[in-house]
Amino acid sequence: MNGFKNIISLGFNCEVSFRIEDYLGEQINSYPLSWAFLQSREGFIEFLDNPDDLLNGEIKMLPNGMVLDLDYLICFHGKSTYSELMSEDGTIREDVMKDTIDELKSRVGYLLKKWDFMLSQVEKYLFILKVDGRRGDDDVRYVEQVYSILDKKVAGTFVMLVVLENIYFTKHWDCIQHSNILVRGIEKFAPINDTKLGGDIEGWLKIIEEAKNVLTVLPEGGLIT
Repeated sequence: MNGFKNIISLGFNCEVSFRIEDYLGEQINSYPLSWAFLQSREGFIEFLDNPDDLLNGEIKMLPNGMVLDLDYLICFHGKSTYSELMSEDGTIREDVMKDTIDELKSRVGYLLKKWDFMLSQVEKYLFILKVDGRRGDDDVRYVEQVYSILDKKVAGTFVMLVVLENIYFTKHWDCIQHSNILVRGIEKFAPINDTKLGGDIEGWLKIIEEAKNVLTVLPEGGLIT
C-alpha cells in the first residue's frame, strides 16, 4: 500500500481510477468523476466551474445501466444491471429506472460534498487527467483551461498529471510543462471494454510515482521557481 492517498481522477474514463488503485494497492477515495465517462470537454469544464448542478437537469437512462447527464454529457454507472433494467418487451422498466436514478443522485450528491470539502483543504493533491491527444494545440489549450480552473479553486498545493499515449506526446507540450503540470506519455491506453486490466499498466504506475515525487517536494502554495 502506498502511503500517499490524495490522488484524484479527472477522467476521462474509469481507466484512470483503476490505475490509481493499482498504484495505491487499495480502493480509491472516490469523487464525482472517479468512475464517470466524460463525453464532452465542454461539459467537464462546466462541471469544474459549476459542479452543484450535476444531475439536476435532464437525465437519460441508457439500456446498459448507465445514466447520462444531458447538460454536462457526463455518464455514470447506475446500480441496475441490464437484466434488471430491461423488461421482456425490450423497454426500460420505469420503476427500476426511478430507483436507479434516485440512488445515483444520492451517491453523487454525497461525492459532490466530498469534492467541495477537498477543494477547501490546505493539503497536497495529485490530479490525473487522461487526454486523447489527437487534437494537437486544442489539447494544449484544454489542459491549460482545466489547470486554470483548478488553480483558482483548490486551496491546497497540487500537481496535475496529464497522460497521453506516446504517439501524441510531442514537443508542442513543452510550452505548458512546469512543476505543477506534468505531461507524460504511456505506450497505450486500455480499450474502452477493458479499462480494468488493459493498456500500459506499468507505464501508468511509473508516471504516477514520478508525479507523486514531484508533489512531495513542491512547497506549499506555489510553483518551484
